[in-house]
Parts: sequence; structure tokens; C-alpha cells
Amino acid sequence: DLALDIAGDWVLDPYVWKGSLPRDNTVRQLVDLYLVYCIGGALMYLIPAALDFYFLFDRKWMKDKQWIPGQVGLELKLALSSIPQMSVLMTLVSIWELKGYSRLYDRVD
Repeated sequence: DLALDIAGDWVLDPYVWKGSLPRDNTVRQLVDLYLVYCIGGALMYLIPAALDFYFLFDRKWMKDKQWIPGQVGLELKLALSSIPQMSVLMTLVSIWELKGYSRLYDRVD
């Protein structure tokens, strides 16, 4: 809920929806969650992977005969192409939670 509210206030309301759909519309929530999960997933993968590749990875491995030419690009392509599929599953689970079909509570009074 918190990430969706922040994304809605800063990006989605002024630039994507422009007031055309209310925040409690299910279609809007599905699209918002999917975009947040796709962009967040890509950033959560790319930032640590880039830091690891540039600072920790031993480039001697790239000279090994088992190394496939273009392997780094293939691995990036495979990882980034799977993020939208994982985002669909997370979006469905999250929309059920937003609509109240879970036993998660903000407060227990």
C-alpha cells in the first residue's frame, strides 16, 4: 500500500492517469501495481548485478573456453524478460490483499 501510494502521488497521478480514474478503481490498481513491480524488479536486479559485475566479478572467467560469446547479454535478456511474468503473479496476489481477501492487517485493535 505504501509503495503504491508513493508511486501514485509522485508519478502515476500527474503523468499517467491525470485524474481520469479514481484510485480505488480495480483496473487502475492492477496497472499501477504491475508497473511498480516491473520497474522495481528491474532496478532491484540491475543495480546489484552491475555493481557485482564491475567490482567483484573476475574477468578471467570470460577467457575460459566454456564461456559463451555474448553470455552476459544473454543472461541479462533472460533475467529481464522474466521480470514481467513474475510481476503478473505478484500483481494478482497484491490486488487480493488490497481488496481485503487476506488476513493482513494494518492495525490490530
